[in-house]
Amino acid sequence: MVLVAIMACGGDAAVAPKPYGLVAQGRAERGLTVHVGLKRDGDSTLVAARGISASPADAAAVAINGDILLTKAGTTTITATTPDGITLTLAIEVAAPPVIVFDGLAAGNRDIYRVALDGASLTRLTTNVADDAHPTASGGFVLFTSFRDGNAELYTATLDGTNQVPRTVTKSGESQASLSPDGRRVTYASNVSGVNRVWIGSIDLAGTTPVSNAAPLSAASFGNAFSTEATPSWASGSDGIIFTATATPSGGAGLFTAAASAGSVPVLVGGSGVTTPEVEPSWNADGFRIAYASTVAGASEIFVRDVRRFLATQLTRNTGSSGQPAWLPDGRVLFTTFNGATSVLRWVDPALPLELHTIPTTGLSAEHSAPVRP
Repeated sequence: MVLVAIMACGGDAAVAPKPYGLVAQGRAERGLTVHVGLKRDGDSTLVAARGISASPADAAAVAINGDILLTKAGTTTITATTPDGITLTLAIEVAAPPVIVFDGLAAGNRDIYRVALDGASLTRLTTNVADDAHPTASGGFVLFTSFRDGNAELYTATLDGTNQVPRTVTKSGESQASLSPDGRRVTYASNVSGVNRVWIGSIDLAGTTPVSNAAPLSAASFGNAFSTEATPSWASGSDGIIFTATATPSGGAGLFTAAASAGSVPVLVGGSGVTTPEVEPSWNADGFRIAYASTVAGASEIFVRDVRRFLATQLTRNTGSSGQPAWLPDGRVLFTTFNGATSVLRWVDPALPLELHTIPTTGLSAEHSAPVRP
Protein backbone atom coordinates (compact mmCIF):
# COMPACT_ATOMS: atom_id res chain seq x y z
CA MET A 1 0.00 0.00 0.00
CA VAL A 2 1.22 3.45 -0.89
CA LEU A 3 0.92 5.77 2.12
CA VAL A 4 0.21 9.41 1.55
CA ALA A 5 1.01 11.43 4.68
CA ILE A 6 1.52 15.10 3.95
CA MET A 7 1.48 17.40 6.96
CA ALA A 8 -0.22 20.76 6.60
CA CYS A 9 -0.49 23.36 9.36
CA GLY A 10 -2.81 26.29 9.44
CA GLY A 11 -1.28 29.73 9.55
CA ASP A 12 -0.52 31.96 12.48
CA ALA A 13 -3.57 30.84 14.48
CA ALA A 14 -1.97 27.48 15.45
CA VAL A 15 -0.20 28.09 18.76
CA ALA A 16 -0.41 24.65 20.41
CA PRO A 17 2.94 22.95 21.10
CA LYS A 18 1.80 20.01 18.99
CA PRO A 19 -0.54 21.31 16.28
CA TYR A 20 -2.68 19.00 14.20
CA GLY A 21 -1.62 17.97 10.74
CA LEU A 22 -4.01 16.84 8.00
CA VAL A 23 -3.08 13.42 6.60
CA ALA A 24 -4.43 11.05 3.94
CA GLN A 25 -3.91 7.30 4.19
CA GLY A 26 -4.20 4.95 1.25
CA ARG A 27 -3.13 4.65 -2.38
CA ALA A 28 -3.51 8.01 -4.12
CA GLU A 29 -4.85 6.72 -7.43
CA ARG A 30 -7.91 7.62 -9.48
CA GLY A 31 -10.76 5.26 -8.65
CA LEU A 32 -9.51 4.44 -5.15
CA THR A 33 -10.46 5.74 -1.71
CA VAL A 34 -8.13 7.41 0.78
CA HIS A 35 -9.02 8.22 4.37
CA VAL A 36 -8.40 11.74 5.64
CA GLY A 37 -7.97 12.64 9.30
CA LEU A 38 -5.94 14.63 11.81
CA LYS A 39 -2.75 13.69 13.64
CA ARG A 40 -0.54 15.49 16.11
CA ASP A 41 3.19 15.27 15.62
CA GLY A 42 4.49 12.11 17.31
CA ASP A 43 1.00 10.71 17.97
CA SER A 44 -0.27 7.69 16.02
CA THR A 45 -3.92 8.34 16.86
CA LEU A 46 -6.03 9.54 13.92
CA VAL A 47 -8.67 12.13 14.88
CA ALA A 48 -11.73 12.91 12.75
CA ALA A 49 -11.56 16.17 10.82
CA ARG A 50 -14.53 18.50 10.36
CA GLY A 51 -15.97 20.14 7.26
CA ILE A 52 -13.90 18.16 4.76
CA SER A 53 -14.08 19.37 1.17
CA ALA A 54 -12.13 18.80 -2.04
CA SER A 55 -11.04 21.05 -4.89
CA PRO A 56 -11.65 20.75 -7.79
CA ALA A 57 -15.12 19.61 -6.77
CA ASP A 58 -15.22 16.94 -9.49
CA ALA A 59 -11.90 15.45 -8.35
CA ALA A 60 -13.24 13.61 -5.30
CA ALA A 61 -16.37 12.38 -3.56
CA VAL A 62 -16.15 13.14 0.17
CA ALA A 63 -17.91 11.01 2.80
CA ILE A 64 -18.71 12.28 6.27
CA ASN A 65 -16.41 9.69 7.88
CA GLY A 66 -13.37 11.08 6.07
CA ASP A 67 -13.27 8.58 3.21
CA ILE A 68 -12.52 10.30 -0.08
CA LEU A 69 -13.07 8.60 -3.44
CA LEU A 70 -10.54 10.03 -5.88
CA THR A 71 -12.22 10.57 -9.23
CA LYS A 72 -9.66 12.57 -11.21
CA ALA A 73 -5.92 12.28 -11.80
CA GLY A 74 -3.77 15.30 -10.93
CA THR A 75 -3.61 17.54 -7.85
CA THR A 76 -6.56 17.38 -5.48
CA THR A 77 -6.61 19.84 -2.57
CA ILE A 78 -8.37 18.74 0.62
CA THR A 79 -9.56 21.32 3.14
CA ALA A 80 -10.68 20.47 6.68
CA THR A 81 -11.06 22.01 10.13
CA THR A 82 -9.52 20.86 13.42
CA PRO A 83 -11.55 20.56 16.66
CA ASP A 84 -10.03 23.88 17.79
CA GLY A 85 -11.23 25.67 14.64
CA ILE A 86 -8.03 25.84 12.58
CA THR A 87 -8.41 25.33 8.82
CA LEU A 88 -5.87 23.02 7.20
CA THR A 89 -5.19 22.11 3.59
CA LEU A 90 -3.56 19.07 2.05
CA ALA A 91 -2.50 18.61 -1.59
CA ILE A 92 -2.75 15.02 -2.88
CA GLU A 93 -1.08 14.05 -6.15
CA VAL A 94 -3.49 11.52 -7.63
CA ALA A 95 -1.98 9.07 -10.12
CA ALA A 96 -3.76 7.71 -13.16
CA PRO A 97 -4.34 3.95 -12.71
CA PRO A 98 -2.38 1.42 -14.78
CA VAL A 99 -3.80 0.26 -18.10
CA ILE A 100 -4.31 -3.41 -18.90
CA VAL A 101 -5.38 -5.56 -21.83
CA PHE A 102 -7.69 -8.58 -21.58
CA ASP A 103 -10.07 -10.74 -23.59
CA GLY A 104 -13.79 -10.28 -23.11
CA LEU A 105 -16.78 -12.35 -24.19
CA ALA A 106 -19.96 -10.61 -25.38
CA ALA A 107 -22.78 -12.00 -27.55
CA GLY A 108 -20.86 -15.24 -28.07
CA ASN A 109 -17.70 -13.60 -29.42
CA ARG A 110 -14.40 -13.11 -27.59
CA ASP A 111 -12.25 -10.06 -28.44
CA ILE A 112 -9.29 -8.11 -27.11
CA TYR A 113 -9.95 -4.99 -24.99
CA ARG A 114 -7.98 -2.28 -23.21
CA VAL A 115 -9.06 -0.58 -19.95
CA ALA A 116 -7.71 1.32 -16.95
CA LEU A 117 -7.95 -0.36 -13.54
CA ASP A 118 -10.85 1.92 -12.55
CA GLY A 119 -12.82 0.92 -15.66
CA ALA A 120 -12.12 4.15 -17.56
CA SER A 121 -11.48 4.22 -21.31
CA LEU A 122 -12.75 0.70 -22.01
CA THR A 123 -11.80 0.13 -25.66
CA ARG A 124 -12.44 -2.82 -27.95
CA LEU A 125 -9.33 -3.57 -30.01
CA THR A 126 -10.44 -6.50 -32.20
CA THR A 127 -13.77 -7.16 -33.96
CA ASN A 128 -13.20 -10.37 -35.90
CA VAL A 129 -16.06 -12.89 -35.88
CA ALA A 130 -13.56 -15.52 -34.71
CA ASP A 131 -12.30 -15.52 -31.15
CA ASP A 132 -9.27 -13.47 -30.10
CA ALA A 133 -7.81 -14.18 -26.68
CA HIS A 134 -4.90 -14.18 -24.22
CA PRO A 135 -3.27 -10.77 -24.89
CA THR A 136 0.17 -9.57 -23.81
CA ALA A 137 1.34 -5.99 -24.37
CA SER A 138 4.64 -4.11 -24.61
CA GLY A 139 6.06 -1.09 -26.39
CA GLY A 140 2.76 0.16 -27.80
CA PHE A 141 1.72 -3.22 -29.23
CA VAL A 142 -0.51 -6.08 -28.14
CA LEU A 143 0.18 -9.71 -29.09
CA PHE A 144 -2.71 -12.17 -28.88
CA THR A 145 -4.04 -15.54 -30.03
CA SER A 146 -6.55 -15.46 -32.87
CA PHE A 147 -8.65 -18.23 -34.39
CA ARG A 148 -9.55 -16.23 -37.50
CA ASP A 149 -7.44 -18.55 -39.70
CA GLY A 150 -9.16 -21.71 -38.48
CA ASN A 151 -6.47 -22.64 -35.97
CA ALA A 152 -4.72 -20.76 -33.19
CA GLU A 153 -2.19 -18.25 -34.53
CA LEU A 154 -0.37 -15.31 -32.95
CA TYR A 155 -1.30 -11.80 -34.13
CA THR A 156 -0.11 -8.33 -33.19
CA ALA A 157 -1.88 -4.97 -33.26
CA THR A 158 -1.15 -1.48 -32.04
CA LEU A 159 -2.82 -0.49 -28.77
CA ASP A 160 -5.60 1.27 -30.66
CA GLY A 161 -6.46 -2.00 -32.44
CA THR A 162 -5.09 -1.05 -35.85
CA ASN A 163 -2.42 -2.81 -37.95
CA GLN A 164 -3.44 -6.37 -37.10
CA VAL A 165 -0.72 -8.66 -38.46
CA PRO A 166 -0.26 -12.46 -38.25
CA ARG A 167 3.02 -13.42 -36.58
CA THR A 168 2.75 -17.20 -36.91
CA VAL A 169 1.45 -19.01 -39.99
CA THR A 170 1.39 -22.74 -39.30
CA LYS A 171 -0.88 -25.76 -39.45
CA SER A 172 -0.44 -26.31 -35.73
CA GLY A 173 -1.71 -24.12 -32.88
CA GLU A 174 0.20 -21.29 -31.19
CA SER A 175 -1.31 -19.73 -28.08
CA GLN A 176 -0.74 -18.38 -24.54
CA ALA A 177 1.94 -15.95 -25.70
CA SER A 178 3.98 -13.74 -23.38
CA LEU A 179 6.13 -10.85 -24.61
CA SER A 180 9.48 -10.30 -22.95
CA PRO A 181 9.70 -7.09 -20.90
CA ASP A 182 12.11 -5.63 -23.47
CA GLY A 183 9.60 -6.42 -26.25
CA ARG A 184 12.14 -8.25 -28.40
CA ARG A 185 11.21 -11.87 -27.77
CA VAL A 186 8.16 -13.99 -27.24
CA THR A 187 7.41 -17.29 -25.57
CA TYR A 188 4.27 -19.27 -26.26
CA ALA A 189 2.70 -22.73 -26.31
CA SER A 190 2.75 -24.76 -29.54
CA ASN A 191 1.27 -28.19 -30.27
CA VAL A 192 3.35 -28.79 -33.40
CA SER A 193 4.87 -31.91 -31.79
CA GLY A 194 1.45 -33.34 -30.95
CA VAL A 195 1.43 -32.12 -27.34
CA ASN A 196 1.69 -28.58 -25.97
CA ARG A 197 5.29 -27.43 -25.48
CA VAL A 198 6.68 -23.99 -24.65
CA TRP A 199 8.54 -22.31 -27.49
CA ILE A 200 10.68 -19.18 -27.63
CA GLY A 201 11.48 -16.85 -30.53
CA SER A 202 12.32 -13.31 -31.59
CA ILE A 203 9.80 -10.71 -32.70
CA ASP A 204 9.92 -7.24 -34.28
CA LEU A 205 6.78 -5.64 -32.91
CA ALA A 206 7.01 -2.63 -35.21
CA GLY A 207 7.41 -4.82 -38.29
CA THR A 208 5.23 -7.35 -40.07
CA THR A 209 7.49 -10.41 -40.25
CA PRO A 210 6.66 -13.69 -38.48
CA VAL A 211 8.28 -14.77 -35.23
CA SER A 212 11.86 -15.74 -36.05
CA ASN A 213 14.36 -18.22 -34.56
CA ALA A 214 11.46 -20.11 -33.00
CA ALA A 215 12.41 -23.30 -31.18
CA PRO A 216 11.35 -25.35 -28.14
CA LEU A 217 12.44 -23.79 -24.87
CA SER A 218 13.18 -27.08 -23.10
CA ALA A 219 15.94 -29.52 -23.96
CA ALA A 220 14.78 -32.72 -25.67
CA SER A 221 15.67 -34.66 -22.53
CA PHE A 222 13.14 -32.72 -20.40
CA GLY A 223 9.95 -34.56 -19.46
CA ASN A 224 8.64 -37.36 -21.62
CA ALA A 225 6.57 -37.89 -24.74
CA PHE A 226 3.35 -37.32 -22.84
CA SER A 227 4.24 -34.43 -20.52
CA THR A 228 2.77 -31.06 -21.47
CA GLU A 229 3.92 -27.46 -20.99
CA ALA A 230 1.81 -24.31 -20.86
CA THR A 231 1.33 -20.66 -19.79
CA PRO A 232 4.90 -19.30 -19.94
CA SER A 233 5.78 -15.99 -18.25
CA TRP A 234 8.98 -13.90 -18.32
CA ALA A 235 11.27 -12.78 -15.56
CA SER A 236 11.62 -9.00 -15.37
CA GLY A 237 15.12 -9.05 -16.83
CA SER A 238 13.98 -10.95 -19.95
CA ASP A 239 16.52 -13.62 -19.05
CA GLY A 240 14.29 -16.30 -17.55
CA ILE A 241 10.94 -17.98 -18.11
CA ILE A 242 8.56 -19.73 -15.73
CA PHE A 243 5.90 -22.12 -16.99
CA THR A 244 3.66 -25.03 -16.03
CA ALA A 245 4.60 -28.60 -16.95
CA THR A 246 3.46 -32.10 -16.03
CA ALA A 247 7.10 -33.26 -15.86
CA THR A 248 7.02 -33.44 -12.05
CA PRO A 249 7.92 -36.69 -10.26
CA SER A 250 4.22 -37.20 -9.50
CA GLY A 251 3.14 -36.44 -13.05
CA GLY A 252 0.99 -33.54 -11.88
CA ALA A 253 1.32 -29.95 -13.00
CA GLY A 254 4.11 -27.98 -11.35
CA LEU A 255 6.04 -24.77 -11.87
CA PHE A 256 9.39 -24.81 -13.68
CA THR A 257 11.93 -22.10 -14.42
CA ALA A 258 14.40 -22.02 -17.31
CA ALA A 259 16.92 -19.72 -18.91
CA ALA A 260 15.33 -17.78 -21.77
CA SER A 261 17.10 -19.67 -24.56
CA ALA A 262 16.20 -22.65 -26.70
CA GLY A 263 17.30 -26.02 -25.35
CA SER A 264 17.38 -24.95 -21.70
CA VAL A 265 17.09 -27.48 -18.88
CA PRO A 266 14.12 -26.42 -16.72
CA VAL A 267 14.25 -26.65 -12.93
CA LEU A 268 11.26 -27.45 -10.74
CA VAL A 269 10.44 -24.63 -8.32
CA GLY A 270 11.06 -25.90 -4.79
CA GLY A 271 7.90 -27.24 -3.20
CA SER A 272 5.81 -27.02 -6.37
CA GLY A 273 3.53 -29.76 -7.68
CA VAL A 274 4.18 -32.12 -4.78
CA THR A 275 0.56 -33.01 -3.98
CA THR A 276 -1.65 -30.51 -5.83
CA PRO A 277 -1.34 -29.06 -9.36
CA GLU A 278 0.04 -25.52 -9.56
CA VAL A 279 -0.61 -23.63 -12.80
CA GLU A 280 -0.60 -20.25 -14.58
CA PRO A 281 2.54 -18.78 -13.00
CA SER A 282 3.60 -15.14 -13.19
CA TRP A 283 6.98 -13.81 -12.07
CA ASN A 284 7.17 -10.63 -9.99
CA ALA A 285 9.64 -7.90 -10.99
CA ASP A 286 11.64 -8.54 -7.81
CA GLY A 287 12.60 -11.96 -9.21
CA PHE A 288 11.75 -13.74 -5.96
CA ARG A 289 7.97 -14.06 -5.89
CA ILE A 290 5.75 -16.14 -8.13
CA ALA A 291 1.97 -15.83 -8.30
CA TYR A 292 0.09 -18.92 -9.43
CA ALA A 293 -3.23 -20.76 -9.15
CA SER A 294 -3.76 -23.88 -7.05
CA THR A 295 -6.63 -25.95 -5.66
CA VAL A 296 -4.74 -26.94 -2.52
CA ALA A 297 -7.28 -24.99 -0.43
CA GLY A 298 -10.31 -26.47 -2.24
CA ALA A 299 -11.49 -24.10 -4.96
CA SER A 300 -8.85 -22.62 -7.23
CA GLU A 301 -7.22 -19.63 -5.52
CA ILE A 302 -4.21 -17.37 -6.09
CA PHE A 303 -1.04 -18.07 -4.13
CA VAL A 304 2.34 -16.36 -3.95
CA ARG A 305 5.52 -18.40 -3.43
CA ASP A 306 8.82 -16.88 -2.35
CA VAL A 307 11.41 -18.96 -4.20
CA ARG A 308 14.13 -18.02 -1.72
CA ARG A 309 12.33 -19.64 1.21
CA PHE A 310 9.97 -22.03 -0.62
CA LEU A 311 7.21 -20.31 1.32
CA ALA A 312 3.71 -20.19 -0.21
CA THR A 313 1.02 -17.76 0.95
CA GLN A 314 -2.65 -17.85 -0.03
CA LEU A 315 -3.59 -14.49 -1.53
CA THR A 316 -7.30 -14.85 -2.35
CA ARG A 317 -10.29 -16.43 -0.63
CA ASN A 318 -13.19 -15.97 -3.00
CA THR A 319 -16.68 -17.16 -3.68
CA GLY A 320 -16.16 -19.08 -6.89
CA SER A 321 -12.68 -19.84 -8.17
CA SER A 322 -9.76 -17.62 -9.16
CA GLY A 323 -6.89 -18.01 -11.60
CA GLN A 324 -4.80 -16.37 -14.33
CA PRO A 325 -2.64 -14.14 -12.08
CA ALA A 326 -0.38 -11.45 -13.55
CA TRP A 327 1.79 -8.93 -11.70
CA LEU A 328 1.49 -5.22 -12.29
CA PRO A 329 4.87 -3.41 -12.26
CA ASP A 330 3.96 -1.79 -8.91
CA GLY A 331 3.52 -5.16 -7.17
CA ARG A 332 -0.24 -5.57 -7.34
CA VAL A 333 -1.64 -8.83 -8.73
CA LEU A 334 -4.27 -9.04 -11.46
CA PHE A 335 -6.45 -12.15 -11.57
CA THR A 336 -9.75 -13.58 -12.82
CA THR A 337 -12.61 -14.80 -10.66
CA PHE A 338 -15.08 -17.29 -12.16
CA ASN A 339 -18.68 -17.56 -10.99
CA GLY A 340 -20.58 -20.09 -13.08
CA ALA A 341 -20.49 -19.04 -16.72
CA THR A 342 -19.26 -15.51 -16.02
CA SER A 343 -15.86 -14.16 -15.07
CA VAL A 344 -14.62 -10.83 -13.73
CA LEU A 345 -11.22 -9.17 -13.49
CA ARG A 346 -9.84 -8.17 -10.11
CA TRP A 347 -6.66 -6.96 -8.49
CA VAL A 348 -5.21 -7.24 -5.02
CA ASP A 349 -2.27 -5.74 -3.17
CA PRO A 350 -0.39 -8.63 -1.46
CA ALA A 351 0.13 -6.30 1.53
CA LEU A 352 -3.69 -6.02 1.90
CA PRO A 353 -5.02 -9.44 0.81
CA LEU A 354 -8.49 -8.89 2.28
CA GLU A 355 -9.14 -5.92 -0.02
CA LEU A 356 -10.13 -7.27 -3.43
CA HIS A 357 -10.87 -4.72 -6.15
CA THR A 358 -13.06 -5.49 -9.16
CA ILE A 359 -12.11 -3.92 -12.49
CA PRO A 360 -15.29 -2.70 -14.24
CA THR A 361 -15.71 -4.24 -17.72
CA THR A 362 -19.40 -3.53 -18.30
CA GLY A 363 -21.24 -6.21 -20.27
CA LEU A 364 -18.22 -8.48 -20.68
CA SER A 365 -17.22 -11.82 -19.23
CA ALA A 366 -13.52 -10.99 -18.93
CA GLU A 367 -10.37 -13.12 -18.63
CA HIS A 368 -6.59 -13.14 -19.14
CA SER A 369 -5.66 -9.64 -17.97
CA ALA A 370 -2.11 -8.41 -18.56
CA PRO A 371 -0.36 -5.09 -17.85
CA VAL A 372 0.44 -2.67 -20.65
CA ARG A 373 4.21 -2.23 -20.31
CA PRO A 374 6.07 0.71 -21.86
